Amino acid sequence: MQAEEKAIGKIFSEEFHNVSKGFLSVLAGIRPDTATDAQLELLADHLKKMSLEVSEAKHRWDNEHAKEVDLEKTFNLKLKTAEILQAGMADPGITPEVRQKKEQGLAQTLKELEAIKPILAREKELDEEDRVDFEGTKQAFEQYTSQLDEMKQEVERARDELARTKREEEREEERAARQERLSGLTKRGNSVDVITNTLKQKTEKLKIQADAAKLRADALSKTGSAGNEEVQKAMEQAKGSSTSTMSLADRLAALKS
Repeated sequence: MQAEEKAIGKIFSEEFHNVSKGFLSVLAGIRPDTATDAQLELLADHLKKMSLEVSEAKHRWDNEHAKEVDLEKTFNLKLKTAEILQAGMADPGITPEVRQKKEQGLAQTLKELEAIKPILAREKELDEEDRVDFEGTKQAFEQYTSQLDEMKQEVERARDELARTKREEEREEERAARQERLSGLTKRGNSVDVITNTLKQKTEKLKIQADAAKLRADALSKTGSAGNEEVQKAMEQAKGSSTSTMSLADRLAALKS
C-alpha cells in the first residue's frame, strides 16, 4: 500500500502530462456543431503521442519487473543455500573441519542475503511504481480515446443534422419557387383566356357582319327571275313610281302629300 501511495505521485511522465493537457485544452474548445477536421486531427495527434508514452511506460515496467524477478530468484536461492548449510552443520557425522567450512559458508551467505534483502525490497517498490505508472497512463489514454470517439460521434451527428436542415431548406426554397412559377403560369393563363375570348367575340361579330352584308348583296343582285321584263317593271313600281312616267299633275299631287 505504501509503495502504491508513493507511486501515485509518479503517475504520468512529464511528456504524457504535457500532451494530455494539450489534448484536454483542445477538447474543451470544441463544439460538435462547429468542430473542424483540423481540430479532430489535432486531438488524434495528441492521442498518438500519448500512445507512445503508454508504450514507454509498459517498457519501463517490464524491465523493472524482470530485474525484480531475477533478484528475487537469487535471494531465494541463497536463502535455500543458507538453510542447507545450517542443516549440515547439525550433522553429527561431519568432521570439525567440514563443520567449520559450512559455518563460514553460512556466514558469507547470510551476509549476501542481508545485503540483497533491502535491494530486493526497493526493487519491489520500483516494480510497483512502474506498474501503477503504466496502468494509470494506459487508463488515462483509454479514457481520452473514448472521449475522442464520443466527440467524433457528436460531431458526426451534428453534421448530419446540419446537412438534413440544409436539405429541408433547399426543398422549401424549391417548393416556394415551383409554387411561384405555377402562380405565374395561372395568371398568364387567365390573361390568355381573356384575350382569346375577346378575339373570339370580335371574330364572331365580324362573321355576323359579313353574313349580313352577303345577304344584302344577294338580295339586291339576285331576283330569282332575272331577265323577266314584267318582274323588273313590278320591282320598279314597288320601289316607287318613276317620276319620268308620271304626269305633271300627279307629280305636284305627290309633292303635296
